[in-house]
Amino acid sequence: KGWKVMLNLWFRYMPNLLVDKHGAGCTINSLGNLSCEAYDIVNRQLSYSTDRGVPVAAPAPDAKFATEWFMLTEPENQRYTTTLIISYADLARPEEVYVFLPALRRYQPISTAGRCAASSGMDFTSEDFRSGFDSDLTEIQADYVNRRKMIAYVDSSPPEKPFPEGFFMPLAWPMPSWAKWQVRDVDVLSIKKIPSKAAGYCYGRRVLYADANFSGPLWQELYDSHQQLWKFYEVAPQRVDVPGIGPQNVPGGDLEEIWDVRNNHATFAAENAKSLVANENAPA
Repeated sequence: KGWKVMLNLWFRYMPNLLVDKHGAGCTINSLGNLSCEAYDIVNRQLSYSTDRGVPVAAPAPDAKFATEWFMLTEPENQRYTTTLIISYADLARPEEVYVFLPALRRYQPISTAGRCAASSGMDFTSEDFRSGFDSDLTEIQADYVNRRKMIAYVDSSPPEKPFPEGFFMPLAWPMPSWAKWQVRDVDVLSIKKIPSKAAGYCYGRRVLYADANFSGPLWQELYDSHQQLWKFYEVAPQRVDVPGIGPQNVPGGDLEEIWDVRNNHATFAAENAKSLVANENAPA
């Protein structure tokens, strides 16, 4: 049952094209100091798409599953730094990652072996991307724990104001004006690396609470290699209007907050609700 939930989570619906213009992310240290950045993101699902007008034939063995294009627009000294992540329909094939460095005016491939490195100084690792989970499914074991009810923040609309305005500080906690907290049915998974891949990996265990309705992660507890609690991770999905389908909770559209309780550090990231658009609604 754990793998059924895991596959539903990995292959949950994502529009063929999802664009976010001017998302924002900030880190908060133990003194309350902020370091913020802004970015543009273009996500494409290239295989197994169910959108209208998209071929539904089974993908070829070497077909790409999805791509994520991520470009920093602020601060100025990092502007145009761009990352491209390519994942494949063959789950056993590792992702390909490329970065464009403006100072060098060229791109270069990045090793995907460093899965524990922090991203742009934030508390997210590459394993935490894709709205909370982007691990190689061939390298993990997923045990189903149970189904329970949990309070979560679904269908949120973060404020269009410079952070931290509109947040309860210092935890960057969302305000009730954004949305209503809901009691959701969640499937609880305990996720670990298989023994051959566990050596040197940062997380000894990931406890993931996936929404039973749309299979998206809502909360997570991240433990270090000694099974000591390290981070709490919240994902508050936003609804995206998909032409011909209607409002949907999809990976790539959400408010994400991660609290590093060991180092007294936190990271916040949110998509702009008005500029988060899908498929035909994407700008030219």
